[in-house]
Amino acid sequence: MPTIGGALDVLGVERIDHGLNVLDDPKLVEAVRARRIGLTAAPTLFYTDIPGRMEYRAGAIRRLLDEGLLVSVNSDDPGMKRSLYVSDLMLCVQQTTGLSRAALVQLARNSFVTAWLPDAEREACLARLDAYVAAHPQPMPA
Repeated sequence: MPTIGGALDVLGVERIDHGLNVLDDPKLVEAVRARRIGLTAAPTLFYTDIPGRMEYRAGAIRRLLDEGLLVSVNSDDPGMKRSLYVSDLMLCVQQTTGLSRAALVQLARNSFVTAWLPDAEREACLARLDAYVAAHPQPMPA
């Protein structure tokens, strides 16, 4: 059976889709961090809700982010699997885990950093994200 370690060592992958299981092995966490391997994560799966699924998957996304890994939130075929779109999923992860605004911005940045885009296009996307964040400062708490 193929493993994430095999994908890193044998295939030399740049990104691992559905990469939450990296958390199962501290050596994988370190290897993924050192190599700056992108990880995509879909907080929802399947056609039906499974109790605790969002809490587990959103918590894993937060742990990956806290580990300094290049994780991004992704949808899982929204039209086919009753999944939500990325903006809705980001909100679900934030509401489930209490991620800060800075952490949400980092998740968005990671999605561009790990995307297979020409460098100029990636930089343009990151510049647009930075401009949006700067133009929409976080509201002060009441």
